[in-house]
Amino acid sequence: MNIVRRSATFDDIRREAKQLRASGLWFRRQALMMHDRVDRDSRTIPAVIATENPVLFWDPQRRRVSREVLVASGGMLFPWVPMLRMHQSWALEMSLGSVLNSRMVGRQIQADLQFAEAEDVQPVWSRVRDGHLRGVSIGGRRVEFTDIEPGQVATVAGRRWIAGKFPLRVTTKWIEREASVVLFGADGGPATH
Repeated sequence: MNIVRRSATFDDIRREAKQLRASGLWFRRQALMMHDRVDRDSRTIPAVIATENPVLFWDPQRRRVSREVLVASGGMLFPWVPMLRMHQSWALEMSLGSVLNSRMVGRQIQADLQFAEAEDVQPVWSRVRDGHLRGVSIGGRRVEFTDIEPGQVATVAGRRWIAGKFPLRVTTKWIEREASVVLFGADGGPATH
């Protein structure tokens, strides 16, 4: 069985930030907002921003498509991270507001998305508020993961995992860095209530 374990310390994050984008340690996952609970006054909507459903991703280091599971209990979550436009972080204007109170609920990560009152955010907020934009995608940094080759079985973090047709990456430690409003969500588990 081919299992590759990789870990990094939290101190490594700052030193390696530029190199990480090409290394395969950054991730993005997509889910959906809960439109039945929009708070129009505070411009806030709750969302499931990640689940443990496997999602396909391109592994640039191994140059192949793999499936990944983010183990919810392994997330380092924060009371605040930025909410961005489609993971774009190259300008301050890409900020749509804040991701507040990220928390683990069962095998999901839930958070409250609060939209800024800035004029350039209003068109996005209108589409979200009215239910036309529903996708949200978490972005973060892998700290520790195990890769399981196709057809293999492994116990990781006390749970049995099976890699099917694609390699399976089980990410057991990860850091939430941002969440973004996106057009399409890849994580099929969460849904609007």
